[in-house]
Amino acid sequence: MSEEGTYQDGPIIGRLTVGDGNLPEGTLLHGRLWTGPNIYDVETNVERAAVMGRYTLAVLPDGRKLPVCIVLGNPDGRVPMREGSKAGAAVLNRELPVSAVWRWP
Repeated sequence: MSEEGTYQDGPIIGRLTVGDGNLPEGTLLHGRLWTGPNIYDVETNVERAAVMGRYTLAVLPDGRKLPVCIVLGNPDGRVPMREGSKAGAAVLNRELPVSAVWRWP
């Protein structure tokens, strides 16, 4: 399991640690994180507070910039907060998957 970090609403930058054929390892993803209120994990029947992250710009290792539509986590675009989170301070794993989507969930 990866280390945890504490995050708040606002701009975010993520780095791809594994390339997928379209975006190479080391690509930087620029976007925005929302921590709530009223954002919940939709993958389970249990209502759990979650964050929502959307990336709109990819900066490739060679400096080229591409518009993207990528969400943090699964295609539903939500990641459950971990224990210890509070209003305005979401505790999350520092390494999380991302998913390309055709439109924002």
